[in-house]
Order: sequence, then structure tokens, then C-alpha cells
Amino acid sequence: MLMSFGMTQSGAMFAIMLILIGGAPLCVLAPWLIERIGRRPLILMVCGLCVGEWALLGAAQFIVDMELHYTDLSSALGIAGSIMGQAAC
Repeated sequence: MLMSFGMTQSGAMFAIMLILIGGAPLCVLAPWLIERIGRRPLILMVCGLCVGEWALLGAAQFIVDMELHYTDLSSALGIAGSIMGQAAC
């Protein structure tokens, strides 16, 4: 997916590794956050992250579909959307 936003194959693999490594601590913190914040606020926060993820990925795809040639911007939006999605999971 990130390659369709203008990234090279090695750049996309590096970005995916960073996204997964960055999301790993959130899996460890999830039980503590549930007890500390509560389930309802956490679910609302996750829903917000998912909406943000789809908005950023949609914006990145729009840039590619309209052939606006902003590959750096579409790559950055794709990475930011992927990070939001990883944080939501």
C-alpha cells in the first residue's frame, strides 16, 4: 500500500518495520490504560484514531489518484495513517 503512495520498496519495508516497532509498546500498555482510563473513553479514543487513519489514507490515495505528483506528501500521509491504525489496534 505504501508503495502506491510513491515510496520505494525498501522505504516501504522500513516504514512498516518502524510502524510495527512503534506499536508494540502500546500492546503492553493496553491493560494498564483500560484500568487507568476506563473502557468507554478508550473505545472512543480508538474510534477517533480509526477515523483519522481512514481520513489520512484517503487523502494520500486522493493525491495519487488525481496524479498531483506530491509523492512526499502522499507518503507522509500514508505513514501517518498507518501509525494511527497501529495505535488503534
